[in-house]
Amino acid sequence: MRILAIAAGALALGAALPALAVPLPDPGPLSNIITVLPGTNSTVRPELAGVVIADRLVAYSNGGGTDGFVQQRVVREAGGTLDFYWRIAPNADGDAVIDQLRIGGFSTFVTDGDWRNDGVGDVAPTNAVTFGDAFPDGYVNFQFGSPIAGNDTNGSVFFFLHTTATAFDESGSYDLTSPHTNALFGASRTYTPVALAGGAPEPGAWALMILGLGGIGALARRGRRPAGALSAQA
Repeated sequence: MRILAIAAGALALGAALPALAVPLPDPGPLSNIITVLPGTNSTVRPELAGVVIADRLVAYSNGGGTDGFVQQRVVREAGGTLDFYWRIAPNADGDAVIDQLRIGGFSTFVTDGDWRNDGVGDVAPTNAVTFGDAFPDGYVNFQFGSPIAGNDTNGSVFFFLHTTATAFDESGSYDLTSPHTNALFGASRTYTPVALAGGAPEPGAWALMILGLGGIGALARRGRRPAGALSAQA
């Protein structure tokens, strides 16, 4: 009986704990899969704490002027893998309303995705949709139950794709849709994971390489000191 009680208690505790990750499954050849996103943070998932190595704002517009920006961010985890983040930041006077952001170019690198409840922003995505083989290039569609408009002055929260990649470039793309017209905004480039052999080194990697080469040069100069200097130290 005691063993049964312990087992029941362990199951209850497990049910009360938040999910550590929300996998985004491969939907196969025919159908799309909708995954509910509950939100997470670096306390629940310590691996998400990392260093921002790329960050920029890209404007979007419905044709009548700039309505807002999509913030794109790349974070390197302590283990070396990369997480890719986006955030929609509308202008207060913008008239575009956004309800979806679809991202392409992630191939097979994605393991899971979610949104952060420990940062800026008000509006969170409710679902992530992974597409079948009709979209074989790793498309993920983040859907917002409450559309993001100019009066949402804090914009969306950061939402992300967690990947196995260690290198990236700018070959990915995304587009936005408006619920009023169901129209696509023009596609924009975004950071996307690449195989290490095919990706240019990131800014942080360049800095490490320069420091490393400097250290090698210093060792080489030290090794070429005159013989007299060596004998004087002996």
